[in-house]
Amino acid sequence: FEGVRVARQDVGGAIDGDTVEVEVWPGRRGRDEGRVVRIAQRGRVRVTGVLEGPPWRLELDDARLHGPAEVADPGAARAGQVVLARIVRYPGRPASALGVAVTQVLGEPGNLLTEVAKVLAAQGVRETFPGAVEREVAALPAEIRAADLIDRVDLRDRAFVTIDPLTARDFDDAVALEEMGDLTRVWIAVADVSHYVAEGSAVDREACRRGCSLYLPDRAVPMLPEALSSGICSLGPERDRLAMVVRLDVTGGGEVQGSECMAALVHSRGRLDYGGVAAALDGDFRGRRAGYRDHVDQLSALNRVAQALRRRRLERGSLDLDLAEARVLLDEDDPQRVRDVLATRGDAPVKRAYNLIEELMIAANEAVAAIFEA
Repeated sequence: FEGVRVARQDVGGAIDGDTVEVEVWPGRRGRDEGRVVRIAQRGRVRVTGVLEGPPWRLELDDARLHGPAEVADPGAARAGQVVLARIVRYPGRPASALGVAVTQVLGEPGNLLTEVAKVLAAQGVRETFPGAVEREVAALPAEIRAADLIDRVDLRDRAFVTIDPLTARDFDDAVALEEMGDLTRVWIAVADVSHYVAEGSAVDREACRRGCSLYLPDRAVPMLPEALSSGICSLGPERDRLAMVVRLDVTGGGEVQGSECMAALVHSRGRLDYGGVAAALDGDFRGRRAGYRDHVDQLSALNRVAQALRRRRLERGSLDLDLAEARVLLDEDDPQRVRDVLATRGDAPVKRAYNLIEELMIAANEAVAAIFEA
């Protein structure tokens, strides 16, 4: 389905994001054309922009919306400020103006904090959790209880480590390895959030609404409250934690000859970062990386397994997506100024460290999928 071309005069009162019913006919150049005959559902309830006036109007940030919007009530906002506004009147005909009422002043244009607030407000992201979520979390245990260990495999004797970006705020996965003759046994652990978050609970509903954690230049908006994401569900070092674990038995050629999933109890022996792992794999243990000597043998073996898994995966025709993540570096003296934007995996050694974890996670997911498919 190639889509339908709707001319400006045939949009009716619809705006970007609306769900509409369209009357369609064959176009003159082989592409269907149409007109909006009914708006089934409005997709937007709020907009952001710079307030101007009087007479009050809002220069909209989103170029997909025809502006400016007419401001019914500017509230306490001043001309020139960036504001969040609620739509109080939708267009009645093509290109007619929206009617809005200002609900929140976000700040001055060009300010980093203003731009972050604009994104959060426009997308309906709230940084605080509802009271029902906070009450549920307050009732959760801060430490593991005896009842939590029922039907769990004790893997605390395995040397699990976490490998994350240096700036990571929570640690939701860990890996460990043991040699078994011709095979290498790899353990991939993921924090067992489901043990603490019941399906249909207030925490579960809010997590579904958020979908994921958001990482912004100056802060993070977590999917789960901090008591979970950075507390009882974080696989930080030197703490017993509940996890769901996949065990893989891998040949030197990267073939998985056996796998098993289990609920387990794990204990991380180290909080490692990608840069440190990259340096350790190259034999660099200077400064703060001296502690990586304790882990280098396991890291080297994990890297060997990951590379073997990668070669076999690519031979099967798997896609290889090498997408760097951007990290915004703020000025230390003025956190509202952006000093630089860096790629998180710029050089080959760091990419190798990222790939180590990625390949193990892909293999673990494939193993889980195979179990469900059987």
